[in-house]
Amino acid sequence: MIGDDGSHLYFKDNEMKSILIKAFSALRRLFAADAGSCSGKNRKAVLPESVDKDADTRLILKSTSIMLAVLDRDVCFTYVSPSYERFLGYIPDELIGKSGLDLIHPDDLDRLLAILAKGVAGVIDDVKLITYRAIHKNGGIRYIRSSFDSFRDGQGNLEKIIAVGDDITERMAIESALAESEQRLRAIMDTVPLVISEIDCAGRFQFVNNAYARIFGYTSDDLKTMSIRDLAVSRREGDRLMAMLEELAAEQPPPLPWEGRNRAKSGKILDVVVDWDYKRDERGQVTGFITAISDVSEAKKTEDALRQSQQRYQAMFNNVPAGVAVYQPVDDGRDFVLIDFNNAAEQIENISREAIIGRKVSDVFPGVKSFGLFEVLQRVNETGRPEQHPVALYQDDRISSWRKNFVYKLPSGEIVALYIDETDRVRIEEARRESDARFRSLVEYSADHVFMINHEGEYLFSNDRLNRNDFLGKEPLAGKPLEAAYPPELAARFRRLVAHVFKHGNVTSFEHEIREPGGLFVYLNTLYPIYKNGRTWAVGGISRDITTRKRYEQELQQKTRELERTVEELRQTQRRIIDQERQRALSLMASGIAHDFNNSLTSIQGISDLLLQTPEKMNNPKTVKDYITLINNAARDAAQIVRRLRKFYRPGDNEPIGSVDVNALIEEALALTEPVWRSKAQARGAFITIEKDLEDKAAITGNRAEIHDVITNLIFNAVDAMPQGGTLRLLTRRDGEWLEIIVNDSGIGMDSNVRAQCLNPFFTTKGEAGSGLGLATVQGIITRHGGEIRIESAPGRGTTFVLRLPASIHKQVPAPARQSPGGTLPPLNILIVDDEEHQRLLLQKYLQKDNHRIQTASNGEDGMRKFSEDRYDLVITDLAMPNLSGTALARDIKRNAPDKPVILLTGFGDMPDTIKENQDIVDLVITKPVTLARLREAISQLIYEREG
Repeated sequence: MIGDDGSHLYFKDNEMKSILIKAFSALRRLFAADAGSCSGKNRKAVLPESVDKDADTRLILKSTSIMLAVLDRDVCFTYVSPSYERFLGYIPDELIGKSGLDLIHPDDLDRLLAILAKGVAGVIDDVKLITYRAIHKNGGIRYIRSSFDSFRDGQGNLEKIIAVGDDITERMAIESALAESEQRLRAIMDTVPLVISEIDCAGRFQFVNNAYARIFGYTSDDLKTMSIRDLAVSRREGDRLMAMLEELAAEQPPPLPWEGRNRAKSGKILDVVVDWDYKRDERGQVTGFITAISDVSEAKKTEDALRQSQQRYQAMFNNVPAGVAVYQPVDDGRDFVLIDFNNAAEQIENISREAIIGRKVSDVFPGVKSFGLFEVLQRVNETGRPEQHPVALYQDDRISSWRKNFVYKLPSGEIVALYIDETDRVRIEEARRESDARFRSLVEYSADHVFMINHEGEYLFSNDRLNRNDFLGKEPLAGKPLEAAYPPELAARFRRLVAHVFKHGNVTSFEHEIREPGGLFVYLNTLYPIYKNGRTWAVGGISRDITTRKRYEQELQQKTRELERTVEELRQTQRRIIDQERQRALSLMASGIAHDFNNSLTSIQGISDLLLQTPEKMNNPKTVKDYITLINNAARDAAQIVRRLRKFYRPGDNEPIGSVDVNALIEEALALTEPVWRSKAQARGAFITIEKDLEDKAAITGNRAEIHDVITNLIFNAVDAMPQGGTLRLLTRRDGEWLEIIVNDSGIGMDSNVRAQCLNPFFTTKGEAGSGLGLATVQGIITRHGGEIRIESAPGRGTTFVLRLPASIHKQVPAPARQSPGGTLPPLNILIVDDEEHQRLLLQKYLQKDNHRIQTASNGEDGMRKFSEDRYDLVITDLAMPNLSGTALARDIKRNAPDKPVILLTGFGDMPDTIKENQDIVDLVITKPVTLARLREAISQLIYEREG
């Protein structure tokens, strides 16, 4: 109420306010009372009767904390409220009659007198809210804020002054402290390196300190029109920041520091860390954010540099070839704990870092004390001076090796042991010493003359070989010229060749003859450079007596020529023998294969005739299916017979040496020979049982065709030895680096005389039925393969042939390509080219079963024309066609479309030479007869698996 803003009077409710107004109104009537003048010093502070009778007013005036006073025109107190004692230390009676100006601080007195003068002159009637300093009774200063009202008589003369004041000393102190605090805060905020700002929820700046302008380059005026979006490094980043502010204001999670990047006014990108908190109003609503931004660009660079330095250190630590162990002294240096261990140390010690970190060195390396390194660690820890522990042998239950250690102390107090494994060097030195000793023994006792010569042609070293040959007696050659050992012409030749070696560094060999008491001798001399510091330092030489070798060489050359003629004769004889045996076996098998082939043809012809002669059976699907199944099986048997026959009529005489799967050869040989011996045995009422015990991975290195001939010959030989039938056993087994092939029969056996001669050429017990070359051929093949044959036999107890051949590493045969199930693969456009209509029709029906789209051509020219007119995924062509063969068609297709898959069909049973010469123009060869399963497998291999 008092003062325009009413800031210094507070009311708890409206009723109290009305009571106080009533009291002030009563005070205004005080001018009617006679309160005396300044001369009445002993008067009491008495309220006017009208006011005194108002109990409410009297109560308020006595109990209020407001300072109330009435002064006369001479500014002397006529009334003082009790609150003066509380604030200024005076009881009211002490102030009655005294001048109020005595309580005013001298620095404020002139200002109050000027205001009083205006009041007396009638210029003003009241003064609102004037602040001044009053003097406390004890001499202290109090700040008073007062309002003054004046009362005048009928002529306008000043009669009374009512002063209503409030002690605002504490408030002034608070305000002063607050102002000082604000100034200090402002000074701090303007001097701290942190960028401090206040932003609202829309990201607009409300306040920034000087550091903001200094670091980001914007002024305060610039920032008044900006938001944090304008400081983002990109529009996308700005949108993300604004979205983050909205999310923070809505969800109000705990404030956590945020790392990011801002763009300065210059365009420079700064790495920043933002610490922030919410700004709230009196209701606790978020109205913005207070942020403290730290520019960590340099710190980040320093951190990156430190990280790179640490990485470099770690890389050096882990990759240095020497072992490095870092120890932490414990127990006052009485022991040491491993705290780091590099990669080289792990390899040297054959132990992992994880297994030893944190453990005592005496526990991990129990031999460290006897080794002497433990004392070095203790001394370095105590003195701080580096020490080197010389090369010594470290041993414990786990390792044994030679080490050299260098130990030093880090400023941190940790002990580092850098050491090198000298085991290899020590062993090399020991080996070198042993080698030197052996070399000296070899040189000194060598049958050759070993020597070294310098530039001047003088001997630097010479063993005593010439002395032992009585060239020089017992006088040593060292320090003497070449002429001391050889005649002048030979010495001059030596000198020329020595000079040549010094100049060019070439190794030079030459022979010389010398006549000795025992006759004419020939010597081979080899001269070679000996280097020192990268230059030829001397010429070493070896002189060897080759007189006997020369004589033997002449004899050997003559014998070699004779042997070559003999070997060529034997080779031709062997070829004739092998051809005879192969022809005999072929003739034997031809009858058996013809027997089996006729059986298959009989089934095919008989069943087909039965269907043709009884057409009513065609109405019974089950009967038709059974008959066709029999025909199909018979055809498959015939195809198998042809494949077996191919092994014989194309035996691969020129097949190269390679890894041979012996088990597979045994299976093939049994399949090829069985039709012969089984039919003959059954014809005479005998029965032969086959038993096999084949060890896994039975492989040798050799000629596959020749080993095949060996097994075939032994099978026929065993069958002939069992005219009444019996058991034929075939076994393979490993014996170290050898593979044994065992062929055993339960036949008539052989006596010692036959057993001793059975491998000789032309020896036979079969009369005119045998050539006597079969087992001789077997022995020749086994001998050429570096093997051996052992024969165990006795009359009536059968015969066992044991073939021992060098074994080879077994090579796994790759698994066949995955066969794709019919009807599940995407359909293809396929062109079929074959000059036989039934073959085209069969292939077309096969492939249409899997929904492929088929076009056919009856010859190569028609096939090429159709290929040029349309797009095909695959071409299947027959090999033998008139005019344009299958290989020629494939070559034309590949010339136009190199990646187009081509499958070649052949009925020859094997890949002809014309195909082998052009393997790059076809992708796959399929032998006839062709089955649907084989076609599906080929298409999956060439199309689907390649694309997959």
